[in-house]
Amino acid sequence: ALLALIYFGPPWGWALFLAVALVVGALEFFAMTHPTDRVSQVIGVVLSLAVYGMFWGFGTDARVLLSVLLVYPMVALFVTLVRLGANETTGMRAFAMMFGPMWVGGGLATLALVRRDAGDSGPGFVILALVLSWFSDTGAYFAGRFLGKHKLYEAVSPKKTVEGAIGGLTAAIVGAIVGHFFYLRTVPLDHAIILAIV
Repeated sequence: ALLALIYFGPPWGWALFLAVALVVGALEFFAMTHPTDRVSQVIGVVLSLAVYGMFWGFGTDARVLLSVLLVYPMVALFVTLVRLGANETTGMRAFAMMFGPMWVGGGLATLALVRRDAGDSGPGFVILALVLSWFSDTGAYFAGRFLGKHKLYEAVSPKKTVEGAIGGLTAAIVGAIVGHFFYLRTVPLDHAIILAIV
């Protein structure tokens, strides 16, 4: 169903699907960063949708995008001031309110814009973005699970290993090669591999 929507559905249908995913992701993000403040969680979701809508509506206008990048952080800081909570967490909450909607809303908006604006290659670019993530996560999981011996950064993520990171990178490169040969021939192989490494 997802592939049918990406390849055969209208761009607005894919954008609507992503907007629903955005609401779920933003709720999860703001539940972590603002666990006791339901109002701020809702404001964070609304701001994420606003960023998404600005990108969808004006994603090709550099003036609007620059305005969003300059104005939005100030709006986020004012939201944090209005919803002032414990001083110990103010910095984290302010950063989350600034970064979260740009990350969730802006990130998913790029998938919608690529599908809409990249012509016949748009669906392939969307699939490549998803495949790189899926292959990387899957490769990291299995390489870490079966080969992992050396901790990557135990203080941040105790189960992550160097072997898992290498497995994830390798799997992403395999995903890029598959993409180049099977569904996105317009991207040169070396470009696809560079995208996978990044």
